[in-house]
Amino acid sequence: FEPVTVDSGGYDKFTNLQELENPPKLGDPDFPVGHVNVYRQDDYAATAFFYLDAPTNNLPPLAPVGQRTEGLEPTE
Repeated sequence: FEPVTVDSGGYDKFTNLQELENPPKLGDPDFPVGHVNVYRQDDYAATAFFYLDAPTNNLPPLAPVGQRTEGLEPTE
Protein backbone atom coordinates (compact mmCIF):
# COMPACT_ATOMS: atom_id res chain seq x y z
CA PHE A 1 0.00 0.00 0.00
CA GLU A 2 0.98 3.64 -0.47
CA PRO A 3 0.34 6.40 2.12
CA VAL A 4 -1.56 9.26 0.47
CA THR A 5 -2.73 11.57 3.28
CA VAL A 6 -2.03 12.21 6.97
CA ASP A 7 -4.50 13.85 9.37
CA SER A 8 -2.57 15.23 12.33
CA GLY A 9 -5.67 16.48 14.13
CA GLY A 10 -7.42 19.34 12.40
CA TYR A 11 -8.19 20.90 9.05
CA ASP A 12 -4.99 22.95 9.01
CA LYS A 13 -2.92 19.88 9.91
CA PHE A 14 -4.04 17.70 6.98
CA THR A 15 -1.13 16.68 4.72
CA ASN A 16 -1.71 15.46 1.18
CA LEU A 17 1.44 13.44 0.53
CA GLN A 18 0.68 13.23 -3.20
CA GLU A 19 1.10 17.01 -3.50
CA LEU A 20 4.61 17.01 -1.99
CA GLU A 21 7.57 16.99 -4.36
CA ASN A 22 9.52 14.51 -2.19
CA PRO A 23 7.04 12.93 0.26
CA PRO A 24 8.58 11.14 3.26
CA LYS A 25 8.38 7.36 3.37
CA LEU A 26 6.19 5.72 6.01
CA GLY A 27 9.19 4.63 8.13
CA ASP A 28 11.06 7.95 7.93
CA PRO A 29 11.55 9.77 11.26
CA ASP A 30 10.14 12.98 9.72
CA PHE A 31 6.91 11.29 8.58
CA PRO A 32 3.94 13.29 10.00
CA VAL A 33 2.27 11.83 13.09
CA GLY A 34 -1.45 11.14 12.74
CA HIS A 35 -4.09 9.06 10.99
CA VAL A 36 -2.76 7.80 7.65
CA ASN A 37 -4.96 7.04 4.65
CA VAL A 38 -3.44 4.62 2.19
CA TYR A 39 -4.03 3.65 -1.42
CA ARG A 40 -4.43 -0.07 -2.00
CA GLN A 41 -4.83 -1.54 -5.44
CA ASP A 42 -7.29 -4.13 -4.11
CA ASP A 43 -9.49 -1.69 -2.16
CA TYR A 44 -12.70 -1.05 -4.05
CA ALA A 45 -15.92 0.25 -2.57
CA ALA A 46 -19.21 1.59 -3.86
CA THR A 47 -22.21 3.10 -2.15
CA ALA A 48 -25.68 3.60 -3.56
CA PHE A 49 -28.40 5.60 -1.84
CA PHE A 50 -32.06 5.01 -2.63
CA TYR A 51 -35.05 7.03 -1.57
CA LEU A 52 -37.85 4.50 -1.74
CA ASP A 53 -41.51 5.39 -1.49
CA ALA A 54 -42.43 1.70 -1.55
CA PRO A 55 -40.79 -1.51 -0.26
CA THR A 56 -40.06 -2.63 -3.85
CA ASN A 57 -37.80 -1.50 -6.67
CA ASN A 58 -37.32 -2.07 -10.39
CA LEU A 59 -33.68 -3.07 -10.15
CA PRO A 60 -32.40 -6.21 -11.89
CA PRO A 61 -31.24 -9.11 -9.70
CA LEU A 62 -27.69 -8.97 -8.38
CA ALA A 63 -25.22 -10.57 -10.83
CA PRO A 64 -23.43 -13.77 -9.76
CA VAL A 65 -20.21 -13.30 -7.76
CA GLY A 66 -18.09 -14.75 -10.58
CA GLN A 67 -19.40 -12.14 -13.00
CA ARG A 68 -18.97 -9.26 -10.54
CA THR A 69 -15.39 -10.22 -9.67
CA GLU A 70 -14.20 -11.18 -13.15
CA GLY A 71 -10.76 -9.72 -13.86
CA LEU A 72 -9.92 -9.00 -10.20
CA GLU A 73 -6.72 -10.50 -8.86
CA PRO A 74 -7.14 -12.74 -5.79
CA THR A 75 -5.77 -11.49 -2.47
CA GLU A 76 -4.13 -13.53 0.24
